[in-house]
Amino acid sequence: MKKLLFMLLLLPLTACGQTDTPPDVVLQAFKKSYPAAQAVDWDKEAEGWEASFRDNGRKVSATFDALGQLIQEERDLLRDELPEPIRHALSLSYPGWSFKEAERITTGKVRTYEVEIRLGGDDVELLFDESGTRLR
Repeated sequence: MKKLLFMLLLLPLTACGQTDTPPDVVLQAFKKSYPAAQAVDWDKEAEGWEASFRDNGRKVSATFDALGQLIQEERDLLRDELPEPIRHALSLSYPGWSFKEAERITTGKVRTYEVEIRLGGDDVELLFDESGTRLR
């Protein structure tokens, strides 16, 4: 009985001791894709391994599967880096808006843009495709 109790007490400690270090194949793929990456932090996600880091001064997160294939990248953008159709759509649909932040989300060959704006004191998060069509 004492052994069982002792093992049950140790169980949470062993679960907490799991590492957030991806397999070598993922690390190699990451280094090849992002040779200038700095301040890399890894997390194990349901989809695979997510690296959060800075690349040329920008915040980026990249998710790789267990085989080292890039699944998704999210990269911070400046206002002027948003595609013109998105800036135009914002001007038409949200007069008086001000820019807070934006990310380009690349999944495979599909790019979407998440834009957070301030409108009349409220923060609004919007999702666009490259043509400026609002998706959410």
